[in-house]
Amino acid sequence: MRLSALVQMSVEALVDRFAALAMAQDEAILDDDIGEVNRLFAKIEAVKTELKTRPGDQRTALLRLYEHPNLQVRLKAAEATLAVAPEKARKMLEVSIRRREMPACVCGRWMRAFSSRSEIWGGDALRPILRSQSR
Repeated sequence: MRLSALVQMSVEALVDRFAALAMAQDEAILDDDIGEVNRLFAKIEAVKTELKTRPGDQRTALLRLYEHPNLQVRLKAAEATLAVAPEKARKMLEVSIRRREMPACVCGRWMRAFSSRSEIWGGDALRPILRSQSR
């Protein structure tokens, strides 16, 4: 899909596109198709950027994906909404960790990514949660 097509889409259609791309990325990850993972990453970023340019920064529309059944969709939505809903993004990640939905290596990756934004997360804020899950 061309970038010009994204401009023509409604916010609802962009959210649906975001979810579809994240699910496709999940499949590519499972298939160990790194090239496809990277191509889908670029498409997901384009959708996120388009939502950001809409009046009022429409990345908040991705919050509804926090309830999506696919973990990759929820994680990508949390990452995309970090700047506009940091507490909600953190809570979604914490819930996924507590439910043991992610392997430890993935939890660690996301914890580092979110914790590196110390102004939002307060440094190693998720580390105690991860430690309690490894026991």
